Amino acid sequence: MKKHLVFIRENLVDIIVLSVSIPLAILDLIPSDLLFFEPSTDHMIAFLLLAVSGLVFSQMRNDPKRIHERFSETNQILSNFTFFQSARTTSVAPTEHPEIWEGFIGNYFAVNAPWLLETSDDQQLESMVEVHAARYSEPQFGKAFYVFYSKGARGCYFPKAVSRFVMFGKCLMEKNPEVSSKIRVLLLDEDAPAYTLFLGDKMLSFEGSLHKEKVSVFYVNQKPLVRETGFPNIAFVSIDTKLNSIFEQDANRIIQENLESFIDLPTFISQNDREDIAPQP
Repeated sequence: MKKHLVFIRENLVDIIVLSVSIPLAILDLIPSDLLFFEPSTDHMIAFLLLAVSGLVFSQMRNDPKRIHERFSETNQILSNFTFFQSARTTSVAPTEHPEIWEGFIGNYFAVNAPWLLETSDDQQLESMVEVHAARYSEPQFGKAFYVFYSKGARGCYFPKAVSRFVMFGKCLMEKNPEVSSKIRVLLLDEDAPAYTLFLGDKMLSFEGSLHKEKVSVFYVNQKPLVRETGFPNIAFVSIDTKLNSIFEQDANRIIQENLESFIDLPTFISQNDREDIAPQP
């Protein structure tokens, strides 16, 4: 009996941490719809904080050096847990999750889009025209700002992006001419950046209720993250406040610096509906 008590006393910290972390790991594997309550990150962190408290009080009579070592170990567990639980950016394959482009409301900002997915074939073109027409027709939708570039490094600049957008815009105008009032387009005589970005608001469901969140969808225009055609193998979807704040500040800068150069969709189509705007790569 004494041996058991000694073992428990000397390994109390490990027992506490394991007794908390193992149930949490099992809980994380159970689908939420099978639980009678809805677990949250706050609850899990509270459990881990309890483990840390148990560590401090249970080791008060032990070697101070051991207390420090054990506290550091447990603190690292807690830090890793909170870091990965709070991650608000994820990677997806756009071909498998085309819904990432849907559901935007408020003002919408798109920079250096290649317009490959939307115009890949007639069926896809028709489908994406429907999606965009529905987006622009939503009362909650504000304005869409599209930014294109006239030059840039291979892989970053999409020579056919403007001609694809013009084709798409003409189909969109045929579908619903009224949406043109919500679209502003800018063609910058600058080198294209090494990324493509889509930024706007979405209504997302968290813990049973809807919340408006700033959402960015972006990808890096470098192999192997993108294909030879420029279509992304992987895109990143983020609701991270700090990251999206950087994107939003830069979007606002471009809009403010070029406010008078943004033109409506019909004007942009009439100015760029010609073959020489789409040179071969």
